[in-house]
Amino acid sequence: MFHDAVIELSKTEPASNGVVKTLDDICRLYGCWAIEENAAYFLKYKFFSPKQMDIITAEVTRLCAELRTCAVLLTDSFDFSDHIVSPGSQGGRTVQF
Repeated sequence: MFHDAVIELSKTEPASNGVVKTLDDICRLYGCWAIEENAAYFLKYKFFSPKQMDIITAEVTRLCAELRTCAVLLTDSFDFSDHIVSPGSQGGRTVQF
């Protein structure tokens, strides 16, 4: 459902602003994370091989690193208070990772 919305958005949103790519990366991260969280079941029932699970883990790591650059902007878009997001944040702009 989320991915369908991203596809629809891509029809009207200019690619140059990076919104669609960021939302697509979030969608991919969630999918890979969900697979990684349930790795035991996927491996037990041979849905994925250990090598494929390694690829998924690498993809989660890559996507986290990529999305980290816009983490403050993403959390600011939900208008959470800085206290909730991170006790180390300063006005939603400076966060120690």
